[in-house]
Amino acid sequence: MQLMSTPLFYDVDADYSLKTFHIFLTTIVCIMLTPYIGFAVFSLRTKNNLSQEELAERSGLHRTYISLVERGKRIPTIDALERITNAMNVDIFELITIAKQTAEKKND
Repeated sequence: MQLMSTPLFYDVDADYSLKTFHIFLTTIVCIMLTPYIGFAVFSLRTKNNLSQEELAERSGLHRTYISLVERGKRIPTIDALERITNAMNVDIFELITIAKQTAEKKND
């Protein structure tokens, strides 16, 4: 007897809810890690030898916004983080990992 690998009924609402929950959790993580995300943006930017102006131009964001994010004065949206990481050719999860590691070091 062979088992079916796909369900007979696909619950679109459940899939949407899962995506919404994932976005919600990611947003909560970003809020909790805001100052550390700023440090991670700064670290990756300097590692890539980019000025704030260059990063702003590549990401389509204002230089002042980049500065505020780096200093932990603004909570970046997921869209902004994607634009920033794409501009530096870095995966968003790498940025969050750096922020999490920085937070853990600071809390030890």
